[in-house]
Amino acid sequence: MSEIEIPFRQDMLELIAVGRKVCTSRNKRYGFAGDCFEFDWLDNHFELELTMTERKTLSYVATFLHDAEGFDTPREFINIWNEIHPKKKFDPKQKVWVHWFEAV
Repeated sequence: MSEIEIPFRQDMLELIAVGRKVCTSRNKRYGFAGDCFEFDWLDNHFELELTMTERKTLSYVATFLHDAEGFDTPREFINIWNEIHPKKKFDPKQKVWVHWFEAV
């Protein structure tokens, strides 16, 4: 088990804090099952543990995991992806690392 850092935007931290976001998709792998990360949001401290990392296409994430990512629709996920990655944009065939986590 290692302490890791996964960068998040403030709006994504809020989704994690309220239990809406339980995974995050990234271009690189930030850790492995059992690794932990933490953050502070408002007056609360959160400690989370990765439960699994897996490789998926962005199309798969948008279609099947958008809710776990904290979004109501695939379109919302795609819009945020494009906002975060303005040069490369959403490529449905792109492989990403999905990091699943839960509070400890």
